[in-house]
Amino acid sequence: MFGDKLKFVPIAKSSVSFPGKALLKHKGYITLKLEKIYKQEMRIKIIRSDFSQGFYQREIVMSGAKDAIPRELAHIKVLMENLNAKIRKEVLEGKKPFGKILSENKVLSKKEIKCFFKVYKNDYILKYARNKRSVFYGRSSFIFLANSKKILAQVTEIFL
Repeated sequence: MFGDKLKFVPIAKSSVSFPGKALLKHKGYITLKLEKIYKQEMRIKIIRSDFSQGFYQREIVMSGAKDAIPRELAHIKVLMENLNAKIRKEVLEGKKPFGKILSENKVLSKKEIKCFFKVYKNDYILKYARNKRSVFYGRSSFIFLANSKKILAQVTEIFL
């Protein structure tokens, strides 16, 4: 996925300082946070996906439904066995962001942020970003079922 196209530079949590730093430190579903900030539904476009050995992976760009401005570039790796059949079906349909699916299905989960990073502008990220920044910030995290610590997904998000 995009890991081979971008160079991730780890940064300390304390050094995160850009206008959207609240996004990086947010522990809920980022989809819902973006919808609240931009006052519109977020939609995804799948760039590529793969389903093998019980894992479904997809790389997506998430944009506003009204303004079509890309807000996030993300890679998610979902452990499908820890989801019920209805949610697995919705994930594989690829029409909604993962966080939205979990929220709508009232899945109690928690997020554990693994690290923060920055990536520098390159041709790949410019396919999706509409701004002129030279540095983009992101994070990598795990989503767990709240009561059991079963891993639902590993997510890498870059905020555009």
